[in-house]
Amino acid sequence: MEEQIEVKNKSGIKSSDGIGALVLALSKAQGGFDKAYRTVGNTFFNSKYADLATIIAATRQYLCENELAIMQFAEGNHLKVSVTTKLCHSSGEWLESKIEAVPKKPDCQQQGSVITYLRRYAMSAMLGIAQEDDDANSQIHPDLKKIKNFFDYNPDANKLIKLRYGKVYKIPEDEYKDLLNELEGKPKTNTKVKAKQQENKVQPNRDQVIDKQQLDHLNKISLNLQDQKIITDKLAEYKISKFEELPKKFFQAMVILINTSI
Repeated sequence: MEEQIEVKNKSGIKSSDGIGALVLALSKAQGGFDKAYRTVGNTFFNSKYADLATIIAATRQYLCENELAIMQFAEGNHLKVSVTTKLCHSSGEWLESKIEAVPKKPDCQQQGSVITYLRRYAMSAMLGIAQEDDDANSQIHPDLKKIKNFFDYNPDANKLIKLRYGKVYKIPEDEYKDLLNELEGKPKTNTKVKAKQQENKVQPNRDQVIDKQQLDHLNKISLNLQDQKIITDKLAEYKISKFEELPKKFFQAMVILINTSI
């Protein structure tokens, strides 16, 4: 047997000097993973998601039949934890990777959950098993999830979304509702119009701000002001950005400010 030495490439993956026999054995084992994974996964979860125990149950037989063994080692402290995954072949060849994560809380329960999470994804990656990222999906807007479902399983919706947006994740959030209604054959909710109406509701009452005559007067006298920053700062103090938004009660104070600054 050729001498096995450790090689560490730039990506951080370690392996024996040669992995030809390991790759051949793994390719044979992978031929059985898909069928077993779907059977076990659907039996217990009826979804694309499967936990660590399911992945082990679906792959162990085929690993053993091809003289492969997979081992995982956890280590860490209250700041971070890591999992090292090592795939070994009877020829002495091996492949190893390491993944780290920082728990949200420095307690044993949280660390245990993170370790299990890392083991699941590291093993899936090492063995070439694809599974839906349930944690990432939990962060996706619920309407976008529904749109993505149309995109994945409805050819017409797929074409429409590709033509209009290119990709699902390029769809603007303010168009989710209307697009979803369109895909479901429901009338549009006119979310953009509603958003504009809502925006108008928070606009100041025009009776409370200066009128056109007062506005013209401010614009006229401010032309003689060399340092316009004086006006900008004062408007910012009132939490507005232009004369048109100036409340009537501050009109006289603004006139005095400008006249005394000229």
